[in-house]
Amino acid sequence: MAELQDTIDKEFTEDEPKKLDDALVALEELTKDFKVLSPKDKSRLVKAPDDSYGWRANMRVRAEQNLDSLPRKFNLAKMTRDLKLETELEPRELRLSRILDRLESAAFMAASDSFSASLLVRRQLKSLGVAGVDDGMDEGLGSFFKRSGEDDEATPPPAK
Repeated sequence: MAELQDTIDKEFTEDEPKKLDDALVALEELTKDFKVLSPKDKSRLVKAPDDSYGWRANMRVRAEQNLDSLPRKFNLAKMTRDLKLETELEPRELRLSRILDRLESAAFMAASDSFSASLLVRRQLKSLGVAGVDDGMDEGLGSFFKRSGEDDEATPPPAK
């Protein structure tokens, strides 16, 4: 039998959802030109090894010193731009990843807590014989209760 749990204690103030949405709109606007790569797209690109930034920055310096020795199509300005963009994005990517982890965890805990409370309500109402407790339940949730034995626990014992 699941116990009532309380893993998260947060309620947004009236203006906080809008602040969050405004921040997301700003991020969407700033990143709208960034392509989302599929696994197939990524497999076609050269992946820079971890901790190779210093070497790549050094190669940019070497390229600048030896520009005449490089192919005509080589573009030092583009290489410089890409290195700069990487240094600008990397710390922000880490911050966004942590924010996303917190949002995902909070949503998971809120759903878990409300499901725990719903199980308690269902169990109590079924034990009292309240009609219609499971009305509107979808097939997946019905299967969950059968697999978990919740139906057995919530069914009152036969009258003697």
